[in-house]
Parts: sequence; structure tokens; C-alpha cells
Amino acid sequence: MKNNMKKVAIAASTALATVIIPFSVGSAVAETVDGNIPINETTFPDEVFREYVAGVWDLDEDGSLSDEERLQVGAVVCNFGDFSWDQIQSLQGIEYAPNLEMITAVGNAISSIDISKNLNLEYLSLDENPITSIDISQNPNLSGLHISRSNLNEINTSQNPDLTFLDVSNTNISSIDVGSNKNLQGLYVSGNQISSINTSQNPELTVLDASDCDLSDLDVSANPLLESLFVADNNLTALDIAANTKLTKINASSNNLNELAVSQAPELVTIQVNGNNIVDLDVTKNPDLFVLEAAGNQLSSLDISENKQLDSLVVNFNNIAALDMTNNEHLRHVNVSTNQLSQLDVSKNTALQTLNASENVLASIDVANNTELLSLELGGNVLETIDVSQNSNLSKLYVDGNNLSSIDVSHNAELNALSVSGMKLEPIDVTQNTKLETLNANGTGNASFDTSKNPSLKQLYVDYNKLPNLDVSSNPELEVLSAMGNELEAVEFANNPELNTINLAGNKLSSLDLYQTPKLQSLNVSENRIRFLDVPQEFATEDGPRGLKELRVDNNELLGLNIVVAPTVFSYGENISYTINHEFDVAQVAPIVKPENITSVQGGVLDGSVIKPDAYPSDVIYTYQTGIGEIALMIKFGEVRPGELQFTDVDETTPHAAEIDWLAKNGISEGYRNEEGTRRFEPMTSVYRQDMAAFLRRVAVKNMDLAAATWEPSDADWERFTDVNEQTPHAEDILWLAHVGISTGYKNADGTFRFEPMTVVYRQDMAAFLHRFATNLGKGEGVEPKDFTDVTDKTPHADHIRWLGGTSIARGYENSDGTYRFEGMTNTYRQDMAAFLNRFDDYVNKDDSR
Repeated sequence: MKNNMKKVAIAASTALATVIIPFSVGSAVAETVDGNIPINETTFPDEVFREYVAGVWDLDEDGSLSDEERLQVGAVVCNFGDFSWDQIQSLQGIEYAPNLEMITAVGNAISSIDISKNLNLEYLSLDENPITSIDISQNPNLSGLHISRSNLNEINTSQNPDLTFLDVSNTNISSIDVGSNKNLQGLYVSGNQISSINTSQNPELTVLDASDCDLSDLDVSANPLLESLFVADNNLTALDIAANTKLTKINASSNNLNELAVSQAPELVTIQVNGNNIVDLDVTKNPDLFVLEAAGNQLSSLDISENKQLDSLVVNFNNIAALDMTNNEHLRHVNVSTNQLSQLDVSKNTALQTLNASENVLASIDVANNTELLSLELGGNVLETIDVSQNSNLSKLYVDGNNLSSIDVSHNAELNALSVSGMKLEPIDVTQNTKLETLNANGTGNASFDTSKNPSLKQLYVDYNKLPNLDVSSNPELEVLSAMGNELEAVEFANNPELNTINLAGNKLSSLDLYQTPKLQSLNVSENRIRFLDVPQEFATEDGPRGLKELRVDNNELLGLNIVVAPTVFSYGENISYTINHEFDVAQVAPIVKPENITSVQGGVLDGSVIKPDAYPSDVIYTYQTGIGEIALMIKFGEVRPGELQFTDVDETTPHAAEIDWLAKNGISEGYRNEEGTRRFEPMTSVYRQDMAAFLRRVAVKNMDLAAATWEPSDADWERFTDVNEQTPHAEDILWLAHVGISTGYKNADGTFRFEPMTVVYRQDMAAFLHRFATNLGKGEGVEPKDFTDVTDKTPHADHIRWLGGTSIARGYENSDGTYRFEGMTNTYRQDMAAFLNRFDDYVNKDDSR
């Protein structure tokens, strides 16, 4: 063991030879104990450190340390993992090495240390230890001190005049005084709750890292040699760097800066000022600029013509309407997303590797000269065509939400990720993209997707298309499948052992085999026709067996359910089977159902596997033992499925059919009359503002709220809108909407207001209506807002949209990375309106005592 220890120690010492100064005649010697020091539990109580001492310090291997051996020790190098995978808890015994100049013990479990006898100590590194305090007053030669990522509560460096480097980042200190450290060159205090720092006595300072503190102001005028300044994530409203002419790097992101003058720092290579309120940024005097990041500000223009060395430009989330990059031939990375760009010339940027220009108003873009492109993101523009045939290296292409009618990726053999959602596209051919791992093609209107040539496919998103079937048998690496809102009647997973997430909500599935998906973590099969589901997944953890992280089986026709281990999140909601027969044989309808698991029946009797109602028509509720507990299921005798008796154009395949049925049954919508006397609903017709007024008032009437049933407009009410009179459809409903403050209309040039009855209701307007409605009912508060990727503080009705998401009235549309977007300017269709109102009604009546 000692020989192995010596080999490790020699290797470590060799690696650190440039900082370890061997003991020599003339070094200061502290008071020591005479004679040999035994290496035992008394002198070195920590077993791991004692083993280190025996292997490195005890040169003659006699089990004790002679004076000569102790005086020759110049360094302790015992970082976790260097020589042992056990952590050192104490360095007691270092006092026997009075000539120590260096101690580095990173990543151990040291909570305290005594270095008062180590007067020659120059370098001490105790990063990643639980140390709470340290006394360095007896170490006047100390020049480097690292105690970052520890539990340190305070530090006193007043007795350390030679200190040149101090790192106490990510500790518990709340203040720091470096006034006595005139030679300090590097100061790192990031990640602490420090409200002020005084560096006026540190003229040699070259690096200051005070990121993620609590600074509201900072004066660096006395630090003319400063080269790197990191003050991100503070509360700074101003920052003057006029005296810091040597600066090469500055990061002042996530503050409250309105401006930052950088013209006096011509050597700047990196500028990072993301997340401020900067209106104007002049970088014309910074010719060496390599990285410029100013995302999330209020820039309306930016001149980068003098920054010819620029490599990376990040200015997303601004108000930039035009940007000239023709002088920046070295640019490799550009993010100008979420601005107001109507055109972008990248023909001179032939080195470009990544370009994100999504969420602008680009009608066209030419990337033919950008043959080095690896990633191209252009989603949320108004592109009608895109040619990527010259971009053979392209691995990532996102063009969601444009006006494309087709996309050709046959020349992009390296393509790894493709996102084309939200556009009605011709069939998408990805047979040449054999390296494809992610395909996002939600809402493209495609009736089929051929992924047989994509063996590496890991994530497939094909929600809201017209898929009658889906074959993923050639995708053995598939981990995530989302195909909600299609017409799937069956999906096989026999060749998909890596699947961990499946979302097949809103299809026509009657069964699903999960025995071939052992890694499954999340399953959503809500709004299908599933009669029985077997969930065998079980995972071993330190806390015992665990089932799925999420299981959702709401709104099916479940007759039974078997779950081996309880899911973390389990939602089964309402499950109803419909029959026009006078009895129901559950075993015949779903042979896998076990009648013996039916533990009770209300409203009927169980005879073998046959349930007979006490009366006809009626509802029978029974409880079924799932393996993790009982659930209540229902059979409606004498009824067909929702929708079939209400509207001729609504059946069980219609999205939100149950909610449409709810509208009809509650008198909220009666649809449109057909010639033969039947009625239709027109699910995909957009909702007009006048119709929405009627729907909202009827919801209020249903709930006996806001005097909706008895209110009548006054003469003043009739004068409220210039385009509403007694001949306007739903006129009184419109005026009621205004009366209760749900809608104020649009202001005319003369100061009057109009309602625009025949304007369609956009999703963002629907959010505002429902939030105001809920507020009137006292249900508009106490909701944790939900963020959507396409909703910013500048989005109309942003707070209303986030509230709507927080209530789950609107879930939004899932992006390829698992986040959600809202699509505020999408029309509200009548079928979606039905879902919104039904969920709204459930929300306002939740825990309601009425």
C-alpha cells in the first residue's frame, strides 16, 4: 500500500512542481516538537489523511516522522480522488510540518482547520469542503486562498498583505473587506449575498468576479489594470468603466442597466449585457470584439460594422428592425430571434455555423453561401419558401410557424433535428435523413409519416395531424412519441424498447400493449376508447419500487385497469362506457377485465361478468380494484356516446366532442339549424366576438352569476358601442359583457368605442375574457402563472394568458423540447371554445359551496 501511495504522491508532486517550493535553509521555521512524531490516531486522527502521511511524509517507512522528514514537507496535495475515494474529514497533524508552503485538499469533508503553526504557508485551496470558518491571521506569506463552494460564514484577510488571489465564491459570507490587500490581483466573491464591495485600495486588481451577489452599485474607478469584470445577476442600475481601459471581458447581464459606455475600453474582446434595459449600445470603438451578447434589452438598432473580428452575436429579444452584418465575415454564431427584422443578409457570413432568426417578420432569406451552417432556426416568420440544398452540413433545422407549403431536406444527410410544425405541408420526405434523431411535425395536415429510414430517431412529435396509423417499428432508439389529436386506432411498440414517454391523447385507441416498453416513464392516453389497460412498469429505487412518473387515462371507456406499482402522478378522471342494451357483459366487451376485481356496484347488480341496471335508462357506478387501489367507473345504460344526439357534424372522433356535448346539454350553444330540422355545430368555424358574448353570458346564467339572467341594458348601455344596436346579433349579450367589465371594446379616433361583433376571437383575447370573468366571480387570484415560450411581457394580454395556463383551462401546444407555446394570434375555433368554457366552468365551481 505504501509503495502505491508513494507513486500517487510522486505523480501529484510532479504535476504541481511549479507551485511547490522545497524547504531550504533560511526559510522561516515555526516552533516544533522535538523528536520523532509517531504516525497514529493521536497525532493524525483522520484515517485517510494518516494513510496519506504514512505514504508520502514517512520517507524511511518506520512509522514515525523524524525532524528531518517533517521539515522537508513543503506541500500537501490530497484532493478527493487524487489518492483515495474516501473523503478526508480532518487535516489535524499538519502542524508537524512547519515549513508547509502549499495545501490543496479540494472536495473533502473538512469542516475546520488549524494552520496557525504553518507560518510559511503561501497557497491554500479548500474548495468544496463544508468548512464554516478559518483563521489565517498567522499566515502573513499567504498569496493564494481558495475556499469556494463551502459553508464559510466570514473571512478576515487583514493580516495577509501578500494576498494576490482570493476565491470565496458560493459560500455564506455577507460582507468582505480587502482594504489591507494592496497586492490583490484576483477577487472572486460570486454567489454570495454581498451588498457592497470596496476595491479602492486594490490598484493591482485584474480580475473581479462579483456575479450573483446583491450589489446595487459598484465603483471600479480605482482599478485601472482591471482586465475581467464579472457582475452578472445583481441589481446594478449604472456601471462606469471609463477608468478601466485595459478591460478585455465584461459580463453585466441580468441587472437593471439603462446604458453602458464601452468606448473607453478599446481592448474589449467579450461584452455580455443580456437582460438589462439598454436602449443604445455603441461598440464602434471596440475593434477586437469577439463576443457580443445583448439579448433581452430594448435595442432598436445596432452598428457592428467596426467589429470585424466578431465571432458570436447574441441580440435576441430586442426591437431591432434592421441589422447589417456584411462587414462581419468571421461571424460563426448569430442569434437575432424575437426582433422586428424584415430582411437579413447573411451572404457575406460564409463562416456562419449557427443562425437563429426565429420570431421576426422575414419573408425570405438566402443561405446558399452559408455552406458551414450546422444549425438554422427560422420559426415564427412569414417565409413562403426556404432552400437548404446548399447546406449539406446542416444538423438542425427549425422552420415552424411559417407560410411554407413544402420543405425539401433531401440534400441534408447530416440532419439531426427537424421541426416543421404549424404549417399545412405537402408530405414530408425524411428518407434521406438517416441520422435524424428528432422530428417535430405537429399540425402539418399530413396523413402519413414514413420514418422507416430513420433508425436513430429518438423523438417524434406528430400531434394534430390526420394520421389513421403510425408505424414506428423501424425506430428502435425511439424515446419520446407524441401523436395526440390524430385518428389512430392502434399503435404497436414491439420494436421500441427505449420508449420513456408516450402521448397518444385524443385518438381512437381501444387498447395498448405496454409490455414491450420496459423503460416507460410517462403515458397519456386520455380521450380515447380504451376499455382496459395493463400497466406493468416497475422500477427499483433506493426508496423501494416505483411505477410510472405520470399516467393519464382520463375520458376513456375503461371497464378495468391493472397497475403493478402506483404512478407518481395518476389521473383517470371520468371514464364512462355507453350502451343501449339492458345489460352489459364486461368480460365479453373487454376479455382481460377480471369480474372478481369489481368490489361494489351502485345502481345495479353484478351477475358473473354481467352488470344489470336497477332501472333503464340509468347510470351504474362500480368500483374496480386496480392493484394499487380502487377507482370508480360508470356505465350509462340507454345512451349512445356524447355528441351523437346533439349535432350532425359531431361524433366521438371530433376533438372535444364531450365538451361540445356539455355545451348543448347546458343550453350554452344550440348550433346551426340544418334544412331537415337537425342541427350542426361547425367545430372548426372560428368564434366571432358577438357569439362569444352570448356563450359567456349563458355560462354566467348557468351558474347564476353576475345577474346574467335578469340584467337588461339601459339607454346609456345602448350608447356604449358605435357598432352595436338592436339589430346586432346577441346585442344584449354584448352589452352585458361590457357592463360587467369583461370587454371594453376598441377605441375610435373620436374617443367613442366600437365592439367589432364579427371580428374573430383570437386565443389571447379569449384568455382576457375568461380571466376577467373569473375575477368578477372572485376566482381570478391564487393561480401560479404558466409560462409559454411565445409569450413575453410584450405580448398582448400576457398576464391573462399565463393565468389561463396556470388554471389548466388552456394547456397550449407542446414544443419539441417539452416546453409549451400558446399561439395567441391563432383563431379560437368553436370546438376549442367548447373545451375552454367547459374547463372554465369546472374551475370556477371547484370547491364551490353553491
